[in-house]
Amino acid sequence: MIQRCLILLALTASTAYPQAKVGTSVTGFLELSPSVRSNGMGTVGVMLTDHESAYYNPAALGFLDNKYASVSFYPRKARLVEFMDSSSIEYNSTVLTARLPDRVWSNSLPVGIGIAYQHLSYVDGPYIERTYDGIPTERTFFWKDYADCFSVGIGYSGVVDVGVGVTYKDLSEEVVDYKGSGDAFDFGLLFRAPLNGLFLSQPHGDGYRLRSSLLLGMSVSNYGSSFKFMGGDYVLPKTGRFGCGMELVYGSERMRWLSLLPAYEMEVLFPGDDQRTGKFGMEAGLADALFLRVGTVNAQEGLVGFDTYGIGVSSRGIKQMLLGDRLDVPASNLNLSKFLLAHLNVEFSYARIDREGNTMIDKIDYYSINVIL
Repeated sequence: MIQRCLILLALTASTAYPQAKVGTSVTGFLELSPSVRSNGMGTVGVMLTDHESAYYNPAALGFLDNKYASVSFYPRKARLVEFMDSSSIEYNSTVLTARLPDRVWSNSLPVGIGIAYQHLSYVDGPYIERTYDGIPTERTFFWKDYADCFSVGIGYSGVVDVGVGVTYKDLSEEVVDYKGSGDAFDFGLLFRAPLNGLFLSQPHGDGYRLRSSLLLGMSVSNYGSSFKFMGGDYVLPKTGRFGCGMELVYGSERMRWLSLLPAYEMEVLFPGDDQRTGKFGMEAGLADALFLRVGTVNAQEGLVGFDTYGIGVSSRGIKQMLLGDRLDVPASNLNLSKFLLAHLNVEFSYARIDREGNTMIDKIDYYSINVIL
């Protein structure tokens, strides 16, 4: 009888996930974003090229800014209204990325390759175990969902930058004495093109000018067989995304003093009821040191729209403003301290999703610390 009760809880608890629309809590957490930058921008991400956006589009790994590797730890805690004896939800993501050295490729071939590993964990509870008749027992339990994601992306830089990527996901869940498993694939394409003649000014002063680029991204996520749990098969939330953005940057080759990135993304869930979600986000940056982010998500079937906002701080721009040319250290003079000063950067990001009146989760806070080398 307890087993039948757990199945009922699985079907009911799926509404705890902010964007889950297919299946149960077994797979619903796959639609949660592990990118704090994206969460602050209305959860748009398929056209972005930072290392965390590889979860939306693995093709982004071909255009990583870091020369060596990066790692981020990302916690999320959600505040819930009272429901099903659940007290809290925690969601964590650790992202490791690396870019292969340029010497791997021919000097005449402008190709970059990046790899990533992401571990996502979702813990919901504690729940009070109940019998089929709804009588509470003395036991409590947690829903524990995990995903291990292995990604690779290749990017070609030319007149138009073109990237492709693929991700493999190993999925698992634990509830009391029951375990489930499954796997899935993501595929992505990414295009970046300078808009010559549009919002492009001639260099002046110390080489400062206004530049613009068009960003296009598309991906298919969670393509695979069903998730097997407690003798049942659950449909994975297959999701198609298409997004575009325009990046405006004022600065020199060394310093991006001002930047603005408006972006729009359409998300379609299939198979199903042809559910579409429109998202709009914007990021404004100052000297590559301070970033302000806002976004909104249009209403979905059965839900209401919600707004997001966020902030980011990066040591990259701060070091550039304070040290300038002193960061350019000849390789022959490099020691460990100078190397770390020149190449090691730390980024902190915060985002808030305000879903009050939308689901059980009314407000969600996201934090991440990203170390880039």
